[in-house]
Amino acid sequence: MNNSEMPEKINEPAQCPRCGIEFSCSPSGKCWCYEVFVSPDKLSKINEKYDRCLCPACLNEIAGSAEEI
Repeated sequence: MNNSEMPEKINEPAQCPRCGIEFSCSPSGKCWCYEVFVSPDKLSKINEKYDRCLCPACLNEIAGSAEEI
């Protein structure tokens, strides 16, 4: 596949539902969040509590915390 056949990565502005900060989200391609390991249990709880993506700071904080969400 050459570069003209590669799907375009589109960054969209987003607002974190946890802290309110604005950040870039790339739902159409490989986003930065794929690099953050979040346990399946925590990921499930995030999806239950929030209806949108979290910013890098919040996702990293939750991923590295032993506390409940």
